[in-house]
Amino acid sequence: MLVLQNVVKSHNSVRDITPGVYKGFCQIFEPTAGGFVVFNRFSLKSYDNVTVSELIILQPNGDQSFLDFVRLRDRRWRDTNGLIKNNLIDLLPLELLNFRPIREYFLAEETVGRVQ
Repeated sequence: MLVLQNVVKSHNSVRDITPGVYKGFCQIFEPTAGGFVVFNRFSLKSYDNVTVSELIILQPNGDQSFLDFVRLRDRRWRDTNGLIKNNLIDLLPLELLNFRPIREYFLAEETVGRVQ
C-alpha cells in the first residue's frame, strides 16, 4: 500500500489511511501500445469499500509513472498531485479505457498503524 511512498512525492501518505488490516486486489492491464499497468485497490478487511488505490504504469521504453489515491473522510478522493474529485474514476487517466485486463489476483493482507 502506497508502495513507493518513500520514492514518489505525493500529497497522500500512510497517515491519511485509517489504521487497520487491509485486504488488496490487483489488476494488471496491457495497453494496446505495449507496456503494463498495475492497478492495486485496498479496503479495510472488515469493510468492502476501497479506500486506497495505486496505479503503476510501465511504458514499453522502461519509463515508469506512479499515482496513488486516498479516500478522504468526506468520501471524496485525492490523487498524488492533490487533485480532489468525488469519484475515483474521475482521477484515473483516460487511457485506461483502452487497456485490456490480462491478470487479476488478491494481495496479501497488510496492517497499517496500530491495530487494537
